[in-house]
Amino acid sequence: MRPSTTVFAHGGDLPVHLWDLRSQLVSGGAQAPPDAMGLVSALEELGHVCASAASGRFLRGKDPASLVDDLGRSLASVGSRTVSAAAPEFADFRSEMNRVSPRLRSAEGARAVGLASDSLAASLCRSEVAVAAWRDLVAAFDDQDVSPGTCETLMRHLRELTELRGHLWEPQGLASRLQSVLGDDLAHASAAATTPVEERLARCEELIAAQPPLADCAVWFVFANADLTSSHRQIGPLLFVARDFVPDGFAPGRALQDVGPLPELAHWEDAESSLTQLPGEHVVLARVWLPGTYADQAPRKARIVLESLLEIANPASSWNLYEGYLVWSGGDHFWGSSFLDVAQWERESPPVGPDFEGTDRALTDFTGEFVQRLADEDAAALEAVEDARWTIALGRAADASQRVALGTRALERTLGIARANDESWVEVTERFLKAPWVRLTLANEMFDAALAATNGLPGRHTRNAAAYREIHDLVFSQSEPGRRSVSHSGLATVQASYGHLSEPDSFAGRIVRETCATLTDPHAALLALAALEARFDRLLARTQRQRNALIHGTRPARAVLETIDGFVRTLNAYMAQESLRTAETGQSPLQQLERWRVQALAQRQRLEEGEDPVEVLFPDS
Repeated sequence: MRPSTTVFAHGGDLPVHLWDLRSQLVSGGAQAPPDAMGLVSALEELGHVCASAASGRFLRGKDPASLVDDLGRSLASVGSRTVSAAAPEFADFRSEMNRVSPRLRSAEGARAVGLASDSLAASLCRSEVAVAAWRDLVAAFDDQDVSPGTCETLMRHLRELTELRGHLWEPQGLASRLQSVLGDDLAHASAAATTPVEERLARCEELIAAQPPLADCAVWFVFANADLTSSHRQIGPLLFVARDFVPDGFAPGRALQDVGPLPELAHWEDAESSLTQLPGEHVVLARVWLPGTYADQAPRKARIVLESLLEIANPASSWNLYEGYLVWSGGDHFWGSSFLDVAQWERESPPVGPDFEGTDRALTDFTGEFVQRLADEDAAALEAVEDARWTIALGRAADASQRVALGTRALERTLGIARANDESWVEVTERFLKAPWVRLTLANEMFDAALAATNGLPGRHTRNAAAYREIHDLVFSQSEPGRRSVSHSGLATVQASYGHLSEPDSFAGRIVRETCATLTDPHAALLALAALEARFDRLLARTQRQRNALIHGTRPARAVLETIDGFVRTLNAYMAQESLRTAETGQSPLQQLERWRVQALAQRQRLEEGEDPVEVLFPDS
């Protein structure tokens, strides 16, 4: 580790160990040894493991031993004063450590471990525990025999314990206030007599012991290069408003009267100066309403909700979030941090209209209930968002080997609940994801065929311009601006009606011909489905082979990896979608995937009986 380079203008009256402590406070133990874990973090991981085990997803191999080792080391690194303050729960939990690993092998045992972990976590919320952690930290900095790494580890424990109680460590949080008290900043600013060091330390303990206030908080953010199709968009506790509509649009008889009343608007003049100076014409304000939350943590919590929702709604969104925020937590004023100048985010090209850019419309896919559960930190909602963001991050990984090696994570985790002891993740993946993958791939092939029917028409801009428009209107339907879907019933007739205008041996002509056969002949449709199912089987077998090769150190063939790259991402996207659906509806996991599997069996039976392929495969077309 390296010491902080922070330079203070005063505070030379502090003993050396408190000067060092003051300098290191802001980092919050970031320079602790990389293998050191904060106790709160260790218990959080254990809680996740217990929850997964209770659902049938157990640690395998050496993972239980590694987890117990990390947990034991974390418990051992806690200072003696903290251990005493957390008694008797701390001693009871530590005495049970040798039973944790075997208990994690069963759902019942995992529940017992989870209950003990919850009891210890509850004891750590007591104010006397946080104060004891501060005293352990001060003593460690004062003891020259204690290594800097140990001091940083104790700093990490203190930060996590105070954050568990609702404090914000940084920025402009508890760490800054502790620095100010240790440096006697108020006395120096007013030229008053220097406060004795003992009184400063006592004041620090009062700050740590204080319970952060709970309040109903409205947190406001700003997006540049953003636009809405209407004056506002409300999704549960989340409200997006075009800047020009705030605050006048909330008045009686105005566009936003159905949204209000918003309590903070009575004091809007306190926030208006920060918002009127924003650059750019395309600005959208976002409000996150967090009732009964710790005020200090409201900005961080609200930003997580906002960023998570925007990322999974439209990963390619052009909306850019300002760094700052404004918070109203009761009273007659706002507080927060200034918005950074993001004029550089205004792109050189004109912004894409909201109908085509997609972010505003994508937000309508979420229910207010789901967003509320996300804001309330509901476990199922948070897990669903993690799955979705994992899939997005997976797609952004630069190398195919990384995407393939990591891509099975969501499959193994989410599908693990339906996995028997003698089944592999591959078998469960085949059972639940073959049908939706075939369904999606077939739909994509239909869309490609519709494009081929129009764009493959010779002379479509000259001699066949009228026919091009007729074909386009036949094979595509446009229900809303910026979005078009395939009319499968129309596509089924395009060969018979306009085939004489195309070149039958061309690439486009062959695609259209084969597609029309699939949509008109039940036997051809069965052959098309069988071909897609066989493709799924080969890709899945190849994915398993390449995944094992990558994990176990065999050098992969890059060209082979590229053949399964998109396949793996698609399967991950389905699992993320399933997690979100489960979190939104509260239904049992995998219900929709099982429904699609059964539906595929029924479709095959109907095709075998000679029914119309369009009605069987695309009933909503």
